[in-house]
Amino acid sequence: MNQVSELRPYISPNPKSPNHRALSADKKVAVALYFLKDTGSLRMTANRFGIALNPASAAVSEVCQAISNHVGPECLHLPEDEESMGEKVAEFEAKFGMTQAFGCIDGSHIQLNAHKRTHKIFSARDNSIH
Repeated sequence: MNQVSELRPYISPNPKSPNHRALSADKKVAVALYFLKDTGSLRMTANRFGIALNPASAAVSEVCQAISNHVGPECLHLPEDEESMGEKVAEFEAKFGMTQAFGCIDGSHIQLNAHKRTHKIFSARDNSIH
């Protein structure tokens, strides 16, 4: 299932809004993913998508909130207490050699429709382009 379709009910623009330039759910997710992909700035993200700083900030916040509140509980299972967290950290370090971590997110399976001019910034860790 497309990740945007799971978030769409929570981040789509209000159809009754007079703002005909409101960001679509697809663009909000793209803005959020671009911002979260590395240590880039919000200004750089806004410029990349041709939007102002405030809508970029709002899109990142709205998408992250929707993931945390609606999609996250179904997909992300975090340890519930300190003891469980310690076990996960030890397990993760033994398996992968990473300290002070209990998991990670593999973004190679997120389907993106990249523009032909900027497709290289959307390549997966195996260098395939989605």
